[in-house]
Amino acid sequence: MSRDDRMRTASNSLRQRLMHLNDATANAIRGHIECAVNNFIANGRWRFIDGNGPKIERVAEKEPIMWKYVN
Repeated sequence: MSRDDRMRTASNSLRQRLMHLNDATANAIRGHIECAVNNFIANGRWRFIDGNGPKIERVAEKEPIMWKYVN
């Protein structure tokens, strides 16, 4: 195998591995975003609609749709 063939093979192998890692990371991020959106919706539903929740009547500065997360 020539030097150029070895470089091309190594480059293709690296490209495939990087694409696999990028896809795995993108899927994980999509999962996190989906969980965050579902949590936001569930929180709003519980606070404003659900009979077991506080049944807040309107969104206001004192009662936002979602509370801020503070570290």
